[in-house]
Amino acid sequence: MAPRKKIVELAKMIGGLPGMIFKIDENAPEYYGLAGVVSDEQAEVALALGLRKERTAEEVAARCGRSLEDTRRLLGELAVIGICRVYNSNGTDHFIVQPFAPGLFEEMIG
Repeated sequence: MAPRKKIVELAKMIGGLPGMIFKIDENAPEYYGLAGVVSDEQAEVALALGLRKERTAEEVAARCGRSLEDTRRLLGELAVIGICRVYNSNGTDHFIVQPFAPGLFEEMIG
């Protein structure tokens, strides 16, 4: 089966060093770790969130062209899975995707 493009992009975003080129295919642990728990629409929202960028659901919705309700739902799912973190600042939820680090996959649920 061919790798899912959005999952490959997400794996590269959160798994690679800037400027570093590496191959992600269906056998790469970064890929199959994500492919089993992240849908393509979740990956699209995570990609719109960006790496190490603190954004609100409104900002992410504008970046990915989804409704605010849909974006909030998907960000919530990504937070439960462990792909992004959510914290409240001044009464507003902010979301952030951190790069892969040892122990990240242990936090993900499937």
